[in-house]
Amino acid sequence: MKNKLITQAEEIILPQADVFDSWQIIKAKMASHIPEVIKWTKYLSKKAPEANIEIVLLGAWLHDCGLIMGRDFLTTDHAILGEIRAREILLSLGAREELIKSVTHIVRCHRNRDVEPETIEAKIVVAADSTAHFTDGTHESIMTDERLGGMRERAKFVLAKLERDWRDVNQFSFLAKKLEKSYLKKRKKLFSIAGCII
Repeated sequence: MKNKLITQAEEIILPQADVFDSWQIIKAKMASHIPEVIKWTKYLSKKAPEANIEIVLLGAWLHDCGLIMGRDFLTTDHAILGEIRAREILLSLGAREELIKSVTHIVRCHRNRDVEPETIEAKIVVAADSTAHFTDGTHESIMTDERLGGMRERAKFVLAKLERDWRDVNQFSFLAKKLEKSYLKKRKKLFSIAGCII
């Protein structure tokens, strides 16, 4: 389902993702991450027909706008920045307030840290984002970022991210079943590199 608002959001985000250079290690990944999140969002939406597809797709397109549309994400959580930027984008596109509230909730809670997803639409995008981390090479890309320290430190960092992603994926048991082998394989490898005991 594409409508004018979704198309406009896509036209704003994709060029930003293509030129994203604030964090060199994921520059190439961001252009592939957003479409991967869209793919998983559509997949999960088919399994939850009660979800409002317009809200879900807008949330998916805008979920990382706080990361790709500026450099201040280094000092402020990109979910917080994204909530502000998503509101600005949607207002500029003439979206109604009820829709803006629903979409900005998705953007704000997509990391499922201090704000939890409250709607089926938000749960879909949270799970789609975390699933994309399993399928687009995000975990592997982070392992190459030497700014995070040596291999053991990076492995511990990615292991924590992997566990958060797995928590989010488990909102949908059929999705967890689909990704379980990948999760266990990555977990075992990271535990080995980090020097931890399983």
